[in-house]
Amino acid sequence: MAALAVNGIDGLAASDEELCAAGTSYTADTLERHRDRMLEPVQIFFITGVDAFAEIETWHRYPAVLDMANFVVVSRPGYDVRDLRARLPALASRMINARSFDGSRREPSILLLDASTEDVSSSAIRLRLARGLSVTGLVPPAVEAHIRKHHLYGPDADAHARTTQADELHGQS
Repeated sequence: MAALAVNGIDGLAASDEELCAAGTSYTADTLERHRDRMLEPVQIFFITGVDAFAEIETWHRYPAVLDMANFVVVSRPGYDVRDLRARLPALASRMINARSFDGSRREPSILLLDASTEDVSSSAIRLRLARGLSVTGLVPPAVEAHIRKHHLYGPDADAHARTTQADELHGQS
């Protein structure tokens, strides 16, 4: 679905790296693999919501993960990036306003981006679909078409998944 979402958008591509990796997928491992593949020094920017970043101390390989990329932390409805300094005082010195970032800092930064974003989450989208509600405008049209075509997350998703799995076992797909 990520590939469908970015299809046709210049400069964007979906990666299946985490799907193909053996075992549990951790942000630190993915960032490390990307960094190790780079032929020349580049800056990596990891974009996440403030609600997820507020739990950074629980992430695998914390605090080392913060040295693997610039973290762009975007406000979310009900979560203000300006509250992070008080919530994570040990990281406050690394936090800067994203709009003032000029790339000159040698060490990775935590860039705080106060942006107006829709109150959309994957959990809310799955819940809407499970209740048979529309997700038009919440996901790209190609993603919505894929979800509908394959009966993902909807009220009949479990029954369809069982039927599809049985059909595949019997060569019916």
